[in-house]
Amino acid sequence: MPKRLPTFLDRLNASGRRPKAKRDQRGRSSAAAGYGKNWQQHRKLFLADHPLCSHPGCNQPATEVDHIKARAAGGSEDDDNLQAFCKPHHSAKTAREDGSFGRPRRATEGDRSDRGDPSDTDATD
Repeated sequence: MPKRLPTFLDRLNASGRRPKAKRDQRGRSSAAAGYGKNWQQHRKLFLADHPLCSHPGCNQPATEVDHIKARAAGGSEDDDNLQAFCKPHHSAKTAREDGSFGRPRRATEGDRSDRGDPSDTDATD
């Protein structure tokens, strides 16, 4: 029987080091940032109920769950504050609202923060 090919984790662990945990911009683990086991379970169930990207006209599988009103701004984990997105549409919404990579951007006249439609931008922005 042929030998099994090494997986990515096999190669990472071959060095004898444990893979580093992912951290947010503040250096917190996902659990410390409030995205622990309970959130992972909620996310999994939400994506099962909302399998396609919620961006109008997009039929790609949803892979990410977005808070319509950010948790930092008082948003909740309730399903009515969540929406499912594919990676490109979630990244576009995050960049538009947070100034990219989670950094808050300064508010400008004409800012939009409705339902996360990445195609809704003004030509003057």
